[in-house]
Amino acid sequence: MAHCPFLLGNPQDIDGRIGEILFRRAGFEPKVAARSDNILTLLELCHYGMGACLCPERFLPALLDGERLRTLHVLDCGPETEYAIRFDVSATPYRWSVIDDFIRCAREVTTGEGVNDRGLSRKHIFESIDQTLKNMQTDYLDMYFCHRFDETTDLTETLRVVANELGTNLPVLSMAWILQHPEISCVIAGASKPSQLENNMKAAGFVIPADAMAEIDKITGFHRFERHVG
Repeated sequence: MAHCPFLLGNPQDIDGRIGEILFRRAGFEPKVAARSDNILTLLELCHYGMGACLCPERFLPALLDGERLRTLHVLDCGPETEYAIRFDVSATPYRWSVIDDFIRCAREVTTGEGVNDRGLSRKHIFESIDQTLKNMQTDYLDMYFCHRFDETTDLTETLRVVANELGTNLPVLSMAWILQHPEISCVIAGASKPSQLENNMKAAGFVIPADAMAEIDKITGFHRFERHVG
């Protein structure tokens, strides 16, 4: 074995330390042909006849297929080379302080004590965008993405945004949404002002696209009622 080239792992790893102990006890200095931190690399080199390597026997079936495993001459180094592996889990979960600092800073910058200092209200969104543009030193945003629905923002404010996107106002959108539901057979609309009568007339001919109808149903939490008789 003194003239055999060896393929050894990192001396800082447990396999490397066991190898040094074995060589020291055998009283000779190994001829090192290659070193690698990857045991699979060492086994591949061993398979191609470039030298001998030290590897836990239980690893071999998992790392090499049957054909390659049959090409190797496996020697048992004895019970002195056996070792146990223990895994410990800390009782106190570790958390980076930088995460806590980021969360604290984000809360200080994006929220405040006022009713419009948080959530998806129109006022807060516009103020947040203005502050973002100022911080980024730019004058436009390609997209403003809301990650989740804000239940604290009034529904009328959210629906008003939908109405603006469809080029109408909230009264027309509300009346048209009612008229487009087949479950509703009749709508009794009142008007005390000319503007209200005008909105009612507009709603009669206003068609809400299917995707917008689905979005309004989602916002309002509308569920269709079905009754089966018989």
